[in-house]
Amino acid sequence: MFSDKFCKLWIILLFLTPVLAYSQRSRPEKPLAVIHFRFDGSQILIPVTINHGKDTLYFLFDSGCEINLLSLHIASSLGLKGKTDAGLSGWSNEMTYVPEVQANTMDIGTVSIPYPEFYLEGLSNAAFEGISVDGVLGYDLLKRYIVKIDFQKKEMSIYRSGFFHYPPGGEVLKLGMNFSTPTVEGTLVNDQGQPFTSTYHVITGGNFGLLLNGKYIQKYSLNNALSVSGTITRQDLLQPVTYTECTVPSFGIGNYKLSRVSTLYSAKVNDTAPGKEIAGAIGADVWKQFTVIINLPKDEMYLTRQ
Repeated sequence: MFSDKFCKLWIILLFLTPVLAYSQRSRPEKPLAVIHFRFDGSQILIPVTINHGKDTLYFLFDSGCEINLLSLHIASSLGLKGKTDAGLSGWSNEMTYVPEVQANTMDIGTVSIPYPEFYLEGLSNAAFEGISVDGVLGYDLLKRYIVKIDFQKKEMSIYRSGFFHYPPGGEVLKLGMNFSTPTVEGTLVNDQGQPFTSTYHVITGGNFGLLLNGKYIQKYSLNNALSVSGTITRQDLLQPVTYTECTVPSFGIGNYKLSRVSTLYSAKVNDTAPGKEIAGAIGADVWKQFTVIINLPKDEMYLTRQ
């Protein structure tokens, strides 16, 4: 038989445990690393090192980057030699084949990615405000960690994956995946006030507000229901692509509503996904209006307006 003293202690612990658990859950997590990045309005540039090298390399971070890219020149200087060729495509879906290599480690601040794989690209003309771009990364970081992007402070905070206590005042959205690119639901409203809810790729480094697929535009006759301002030609991976520039009067993500979102579309852009309709992609002109937390291990995205 238990003593009265033991019973009283058990009762105290019974009532105290939920309080302790709540206290632990409500305490904000500490980041493993805080990276100060450069931001030009559409792209994020962060410092990294490969194989614990002394030289700092500069990579673009983009949630839409499914496989790490590395400059051929940098790979050569690190003694990384390409092996089998792998397929790589851009917005226009034109395919090219490039060498693939594997390094021992890639360090982002105090966070390390073991045995990262890279597709090797020329990147000779890739520059960011006068700084040579040495590579691009995205999914390889997102699949391992929780990543917070504060566009106002120009800070990227990296957290251990698992349960995360989101700050109050924002909204948690459900993320899907199209292969290795995160997706989220959004609602486009055309000039006639008609809403169209569909799935969009999450592209934090996209130089646009929305990028709509040509077939999506055609299916819903949006070319006749959005205000067109002109055209613009941009270099894709293999060829220049001419886009129609227009404005979406209203676009919604969760409970957030954005007005007059700059939008591009082209007949050459047609992203697809097994079993679901992809309207297009949401780019940096939208995401930079928020503080964004991408919790890919839990299929969640947190947004709060800046």
